[in-house]
Parts: sequence; structure tokens; C-alpha cells
Amino acid sequence: MRILVTRPEADCEDMRRVLTAAGHSVVISPLLTILSEPIPDIRADDIAALVITSQNALRALAGNPQLEHLTSVKTFVVGPRTFAMARELGFRHIIEGPGTGAELAELLKDHGLPADGRIVHLAGNKLAFNFAQAFSELGYRAETIRCYRSEPATGFTAEAEEAIRQGHIDLVTLLSPQTANTFVRLIKSTGLEVEARSLSY
Repeated sequence: MRILVTRPEADCEDMRRVLTAAGHSVVISPLLTILSEPIPDIRADDIAALVITSQNALRALAGNPQLEHLTSVKTFVVGPRTFAMARELGFRHIIEGPGTGAELAELLKDHGLPADGRIVHLAGNKLAFNFAQAFSELGYRAETIRCYRSEPATGFTAEAEEAIRQGHIDLVTLLSPQTANTFVRLIKSTGLEVEARSLSY
């Protein structure tokens, strides 16, 4: 199968390796650029739990002087790759949750976190699930701290655009609403609406 991978650049190569090893032909065109943001003082002393739902949050935290103080906090993550990266950065109390934010929220509730402790979600500028709101409604002190942002691409790579135009793509990976919206916008701006109808997503 001929697959167009649209993940941010930092994640593209891992996905390419997996898909290529499975016998697929891969074209890469990152549709989002991830940019780290300055992280305000998190104050680790009263945090009951840290929630990390993206490797991008850990990339933003890597090298930050606050990292040393946060590694002892109970940390809930989504996915094995995020778990592995958190362990590499020195986090000592990591709990890997299920694949969605809503499911991870249920896992946190089951861990009996103290109501007077803070729950801090390290996130980007686009939220697939609002942890702070969900836990505030349950009576916890919860907040979201933005530590990175995603910027949409202004165009496909030349290779990707030509592959779509020539009908050399079978499947497109769209792993977030923002990525999907960017893909649709670029398809329209490049006049590839007809070609896009034959693609699987």
C-alpha cells in the first residue's frame, strides 16, 4: 500500500520505519509543526498528579530546569511511546493509561487522588479533551499548562503533492482534527479535490 504520513516531523520517521518494515511505500508530508513554548513555574510541591498526553509536552519539558522537580510526581501518560520517553527523562512514578483522554480521566479517578492536590495537564494549544475542566467539575484543583503549540503547514511537500496528483497514494494518515482540517485546506488550495476522492483515510 502507498501511504502518505502527515504527522509532525519529529514523529514521521518512526512511523515511516514501522510502515516500511510492514512492506508499505511511504511518502512524508508533515502537516503540523510543533513549537515549544516557555513553561511557567509549575510548583511541584502540591501536585497530586501530572497528566501528559503527548510526547510533544515531554519534548518541551526536556532541558527545562523544572524537570528535575517534576520527575518525582505521579505521572499519567497516554501510550507506550510517551511512557518510554517519560522514563528516559527520569520520571519515576509513571502510569500508562489507555489511548484517549477521556479514558485516562477515568483511570485518574480510580487512583483516589487527594482532592486538595493539584492535577496539572501539560498540553499544547489544541485540546482533544479538556482535563482541567473535567476534573474541576469533580471538585479537584485542576489546570492546563500550555507548553507547546502546533502550526499548520502552508503546503504539501513537492513529493506528496505530485504523488496525490498522479494517483500514487492509497491511504492518508490523519491523526488529529487539526491535521485533518489542514489536509482539506491544502487539497482545496492545490486543486486536488478530484484526486482526493479516491483516497482512504
